[in-house]
Amino acid sequence: MTSSPCMTVPSRGAAGTGAAPASILTSAAAAPSVSAVAGTAPRAGRATLGFHAAVLGTYFAAAVAPTPLYVLYREAFALSAGLLTVVFTVYAFTLLGALLFMGSLSDRFGRRPVIFAALLLQATAMLIFLRADGLAALLVGRTIQGFATGIAVSSLGAALVDCDRRLGAQVNGLAPLLGMALGGFGSSVLVTYAPEPLHLVYGVILALCLAEAALTFVFPETNAERVATPVSLVPRIRIPEAARTAMLRITPLNVGHWALCGFAMSLMPGVVARATGIHSPLLGGAIVASVFLPAAFSSHVLRGVAPHAIVRFAAPLSMLGIALVVTGVHLGAPALVVGGLMVLGLGLGGNFLAIMRTLVPLAAAHERSEMMAAYFLQCYLAMSIPVLVAGFAARSVGLAATVDGLGAICVLLIAAGGVAVVGGAQQARLAGERA
Repeated sequence: MTSSPCMTVPSRGAAGTGAAPASILTSAAAAPSVSAVAGTAPRAGRATLGFHAAVLGTYFAAAVAPTPLYVLYREAFALSAGLLTVVFTVYAFTLLGALLFMGSLSDRFGRRPVIFAALLLQATAMLIFLRADGLAALLVGRTIQGFATGIAVSSLGAALVDCDRRLGAQVNGLAPLLGMALGGFGSSVLVTYAPEPLHLVYGVILALCLAEAALTFVFPETNAERVATPVSLVPRIRIPEAARTAMLRITPLNVGHWALCGFAMSLMPGVVARATGIHSPLLGGAIVASVFLPAAFSSHVLRGVAPHAIVRFAAPLSMLGIALVVTGVHLGAPALVVGGLMVLGLGLGGNFLAIMRTLVPLAAAHERSEMMAAYFLQCYLAMSIPVLVAGFAARSVGLAATVDGLGAICVLLIAAGGVAVVGGAQQARLAGERA
């Protein structure tokens, strides 16, 4: 075992392999940070954490970069709404496969080599998008991109926590949201005002991936507890025993929010365009930014609040945002839709932060990438399956009715998840008082 400038290895008994803490839904600040406390980490550790946060943000920016292009793809390649959802979901399902079969690679081989290989795969996908001339190229590119992202996200999430458990949990919640906001809006600006609207954004992401790949080995390896097990194609998705009750409670909340994210990144631009008559590519970027910039803001502002208290505030915000979006779609009111998306984003960011800070302290170092793989597996299933169903349902019942149905289901899920999380925190508090 080697030490890393980025971390001090905690004892396994204290990291969650034994009995669960008295409350699984209290602030992650109760768990000691790997680098003591945020802000006191060594400079090398902060730089390493910042690098991995930037790479994670790049992956999520790349995930939403095609969103403003879907309208152009539909016209250029004569794609239906159903085929567009196939393009979106093939990425998600490939990502799921990578998480399922390779999500624990960095626990065994180290974070750096896995992240480096994933960045090269992502660069390959961007090259394919640069030359895309039809549906087949889009499907191949999204397949490779999904595979690369599935390998990377669990490794990057684990690397952030290796550096600093408390700050890493916060950055795991913040970096994806900022990446999606900047990727969606930046892509829409390039598509609208720059030359080569179907290709330039992929050239920018390609350059970022190559630069990050070159920097990967400049920073230290963060995984000092590598598990020496042989390579196997047997799926290695595992939730640590100490985290299972928490995972069960947060699942409805998580599924409801990620289903909405998937819809916002795929079909929502078309829904709003039909409802309002606005067909600019900026619309897709504005929709993504309207959700994820407020989400990043609330994730940052609420970082010092206990997870169950965040959910008590954020879950109702999300439900209000859904109601505003549905109303705006039916009234053809773009301002109401954007306002609803912003309110939804505030709730999304808070709930995402609460979920990450609930789960992260419950996994030991050698369990982290497997647990992050399990979490992202749930996220991407929630993001892909409802969107795929909605895309084909829209052909039968119409986009407006599809929005109504998905919105109602997500409200019920978020409400049930909020009750489970807050109720679980109250039970844990009472149990602690009796003890």
